[in-house]
Amino acid sequence: MEVPSYGVELTATNGSGSNSFYTDYGPNSTAGSIPTVYGPNWTGSVNVLTGQISAGTSYLSGDLLGSDQTLVEGWNTWTFHGPTGSSINPVFSMTGNFSSTGVVGPISGSFGTGLVCLGLSIGGCNQNAQYSTSTPNFNVGLQLSNIANNDSILLSYSLTTTAPSSGTSALFDPGTGFNNLPIGWTATGAAGSSAVVPEPSTVLLFLTGLAGIGLFGFTQRRSVSYV
Repeated sequence: MEVPSYGVELTATNGSGSNSFYTDYGPNSTAGSIPTVYGPNWTGSVNVLTGQISAGTSYLSGDLLGSDQTLVEGWNTWTFHGPTGSSINPVFSMTGNFSSTGVVGPISGSFGTGLVCLGLSIGGCNQNAQYSTSTPNFNVGLQLSNIANNDSILLSYSLTTTAPSSGTSALFDPGTGFNNLPIGWTATGAAGSSAVVPEPSTVLLFLTGLAGIGLFGFTQRRSVSYV
């Protein structure tokens, strides 16, 4: 089956994934969310245009540990544009905050997984980082190499959460993007989104140049004399 160039996947499961209370597989969809009718045990949303994704799971009763899970995923095919004959090594990253409520005492093990993958991450991928209460701020990325002008790459990012125990909740809320596109390069998504994130030094140089141009124009106007 041909993989759509962009889409979303949202699933709320019970019984370690044996029963899916809600599943929305949306090829060629730019956004999706788990309806509130399935809450408050599961929350999740994803938008491939903005790169925002969130996933949460709550334990409000004596459910068995690991029985309820939320999976949220978005994927997009990015086409790079830059000078012909050159190549770059961009990093597609997912950064954000992990939070939990109702946790009393130390928690062993992890209860959330964030993935950034080359291709669809449904079923897992090689780039895998797990987070717990000891790492509330996270950054997981996928290094790309030798990307040339007009190269197209399908990338996906997903979150899976499981609350650590009864009466607690776990939540991820990150954003995604390219954090080191050099000047002169852009990335356009198949869903219509674009990612242009120049390095901080590039931004500073650009602003300095604008200030210099403005000052030059001002002094030129001041130096004009009328006879």
